[in-house]
Amino acid sequence: MFAALKTCMEAEKVVNEPLHPIFYEVYQPNSLVKAKGKEEFKVTEFRVYNEIISFNHKSEPNRLQYEIPINLVSKCKDFKSVVTEIKDSLQKRSLVLDKKMIEILNLDTTADIRSITPFPTIDFEDKKKHFIVHLHENFKKVLMMIERNYSKGDLETLRTLKHVASNLMYWEIRRRQVFKKTWSTSFDNMRDELGYVNKYVDNFPEFKRNVLDMAQKELTNTWCSFEYSLKKTTHGKVSDITIYFKRGPEEENNSPIGKDVQYHWEEKLLNLGVKDHQLKMIRQHIRSKSETLSKDGKKITWDYDYVNMSLDHARKQYSDQNKTKNKITNIGAWFLIGLMEGYWLDKVEQERIKIRNAVQTTLFG
Repeated sequence: MFAALKTCMEAEKVVNEPLHPIFYEVYQPNSLVKAKGKEEFKVTEFRVYNEIISFNHKSEPNRLQYEIPINLVSKCKDFKSVVTEIKDSLQKRSLVLDKKMIEILNLDTTADIRSITPFPTIDFEDKKKHFIVHLHENFKKVLMMIERNYSKGDLETLRTLKHVASNLMYWEIRRRQVFKKTWSTSFDNMRDELGYVNKYVDNFPEFKRNVLDMAQKELTNTWCSFEYSLKKTTHGKVSDITIYFKRGPEEENNSPIGKDVQYHWEEKLLNLGVKDHQLKMIRQHIRSKSETLSKDGKKITWDYDYVNMSLDHARKQYSDQNKTKNKITNIGAWFLIGLMEGYWLDKVEQERIKIRNAVQTTLFG
């Protein structure tokens, strides 16, 4: 009985484990993460915003109209009041972008206007109970700039957040935790980063209660859960805040084996009998750009190309060898040993040289 209970508890732990960012499908350009103005949103408005940024805008560059079901924005039975509130306020909201983004958008900055109204028109369709959200063309342009700098978010997590402070903190953490595990800054700086430029000035207790503690509580058990510590001046005034992310670069990079597209070979190798820990070893070699020695003492430079090209040559060798009596029985072990010992290293290096020469020819003729 206790064994069964233990099994159930372990299964529950797995279910409650936050979804890894590799599976996230919301891409928000960091220029929008850093844009001021969202702190003025109400939580229902933030939900509309999150639904809009969850669309694949690169695939539909000319689309400016989107439908958002009311039940994704509010569970309130009196949905008409929510509709009225959002239509009256969200279509008037503006986002203040940094000067660099304004220059990229080629906007007229003679009056130092750095803001855009992302949703100039919002309608509501009674039959479907859907918002019809019309995007400003410049907001659409920013949404399509994800190749410049972006943060990935989990839409299901975002849909559960009930406070604006949690939304703001979520994206500030997502912007950072890919690269580091802490965010240490002054109290005034953190207010500014979160958008509270004119709010909570010299009022840390209110900031702590309405922002830090609120976000910490709501982000518990999510990928962005965090703790924080405070530094005070000799007069007891809070001067600096350090936020400690539960998950940082190591956890971001430690995506589930066989599920990460950048390591596309893993799923097939798992099916061929290569173990998880062996695939993690290959990942680590690639991440650290390791240099090891082949069986005959030649230098192996580990990167994606080395694994990809070795796999291609291994397929050819396997196909040829299995036509003979000397068949390969344990394919996974054979490939792993060959990769570590550099069976196909010479062919890989020849291929690298061909690619380099082709690139030079294209560039310089």
